[in-house]
Amino acid sequence: MFRSLTAGWLTLLFLGCTSAVAGAQDAPPIPARAIVMASGLGEVTLQADRATVSITVRTIAEKPDRASSLNRSEAEAVTGALESLDIDSLRSTGLRVGPNRQYTADGPKDAGYFAERSLRVSTDDLSEVGEIIASAVGAGATEIDNVAYSSSKEASARRQALAKAVENARADAAAVAAAAGGRLGEVVLLSSGGVNVPRPMYRLQSSALEARGGRPNALAVELPEPEDLTITANVEIHWVFEPGG
Repeated sequence: MFRSLTAGWLTLLFLGCTSAVAGAQDAPPIPARAIVMASGLGEVTLQADRATVSITVRTIAEKPDRASSLNRSEAEAVTGALESLDIDSLRSTGLRVGPNRQYTADGPKDAGYFAERSLRVSTDDLSEVGEIIASAVGAGATEIDNVAYSSSKEASARRQALAKAVENARADAAAVAAAAGGRLGEVVLLSSGGVNVPRPMYRLQSSALEARGGRPNALAVELPEPEDLTITANVEIHWVFEPGG
């Protein structure tokens, strides 16, 4: 048998049964006990101190091998321009080659082949993001897919958020136990509902690529200020309810 008293996200649950083993008539009864259950939320806010720029280099030619060869040359030019900057890391994340399909009023038509290479650049200096974009586009990049922001302190912030969630759950559970005329006993369950780490991501307007022809530095004005990162953690904890103060 059980009954529960629930208020919002807190529960006082009374558990008990008549015997230790069903059907064992002579077994001593197990005394009923109450369980206090509470959920807690913890938050930690960080400032972004790292940026990752995703870049695409796309080339088109009549034959797939020619499109791939052109793409390699264009990508090397972009890579060379980026390596001259103060960046943290630069890597290629993939290459695709396939029919260059165009959609017209008469239906889809294949116009040669495309080769598309993706590059990812990371920097710990946010003031360099505009220059990274300008240099990439000026050297031959055809698209800036997005700029994603993160923090180098995320690992410690996750643990801080979890600790705050436990602290908040305990405070609420203690208040419920006290209101019911008792206190919290031992913990019988402790579960983390997960930690959410946001990844603010910004996409540049297509008009930014127009700067490639004459004013690449104009790309810098397209970037908004990065948002703060609010890391959240959720936990659920069950305590034994101890009668008396």
